[in-house]
Amino acid sequence: VRVIAATNLNLEEEVQAGRFREDLYYRLQVIPVHIPPLRERTSDIPLLGHHFLKKCGEALGKNFDGFSKEALARLSTYQWPGNVRELENVIERAAVLAAGRRIEADDIVIKGLREVKGIEAGMTMEEVQRILLEKTLRACEGNKTRAAETMDVSLSWVHYKVKEWNIDA
Repeated sequence: VRVIAATNLNLEEEVQAGRFREDLYYRLQVIPVHIPPLRERTSDIPLLGHHFLKKCGEALGKNFDGFSKEALARLSTYQWPGNVRELENVIERAAVLAAGRRIEADDIVIKGLREVKGIEAGMTMEEVQRILLEKTLRACEGNKTRAAETMDVSLSWVHYKVKEWNIDA
């Protein structure tokens, strides 16, 4: 049995502090591989960004042309505390919300919510959810499974809300 594990913690320090089992540490420490955080590998960001955009495009059934220079600059100057997973989530959100085939700087939403047309202060959560579901379904060309995956909700929730709100999908 081979085990590949990843952590952002210093396991040696965790063992010393008694927060990680020493026997498990030595079992995992056979061939350690240190991968620097994304903030130290900014040259990897365009390559990873294009990979994630292609992956999202396939899932959404959209063919993206890539990123504007400004969008890549925004991605490259951020510190990425969530590392590659955070980058992937930001790219996925941009792919869903992008108006065109190219990701622009305004499509890159980092830490916080992007202003989505139609959503205004004072709206109920249900009204906001409806607008986001409608927008996501349009981006996914009516594919409820892809919409559920994109929104990170269950497929049954999408079906229920489409029926409840009488959304044409």
